Amino acid sequence: MDDLPIHPGTYALIIRLSDTFPLVVGKLGRSVFSSGIYVYLGSAHGPGGIKARLGRHLRGGGRIHWHIDYLLEVGEVQAYGVIGSKLSSPAQIPLECQWAQYLTNQDSAEIPVPGFGASDCKAGCQSHLIQFPVMDISDYLSEFIEMACSARWSEAGVYMYRDLLSGQALSL
Repeated sequence: MDDLPIHPGTYALIIRLSDTFPLVVGKLGRSVFSSGIYVYLGSAHGPGGIKARLGRHLRGGGRIHWHIDYLLEVGEVQAYGVIGSKLSSPAQIPLECQWAQYLTNQDSAEIPVPGFGASDCKAGCQSHLIQFPVMDISDYLSEFIEMACSARWSEAGVYMYRDLLSGQALSL
């Protein structure tokens, strides 16, 4: 976690559920999360930026504050991707929303809980949590990070993907 940037940005958490879990997720209510791979898209614009927010998610514990905290109680973070940015995009749609919409449009993507992580979303996202069958999601993440680089979406210039299981990292 030492290599995480301290400035604002957007991140993706890749979470694996090995079993099916019923969870009550705040005001969204009770949902059943089946086994598989989940990608959660978030942003960190507060004090400490990506390092503080993503560090909190990776360490676990603490009080439940965001929708993702409920899922992290039962799931295992396997990887994460980061786009450091002070800007949204040329269209001023937040990067987390563009990332969520990009992943939602993949053939095998499913929306497990409408509104998850998107209660304050103004870009029309169905959810900021997308489920995939058990598969290697890293190709989607690195492809999106490369798209972000080529579209000049970021001033900060931090693009990374880290697989926590293998220890492999990709920085662009």
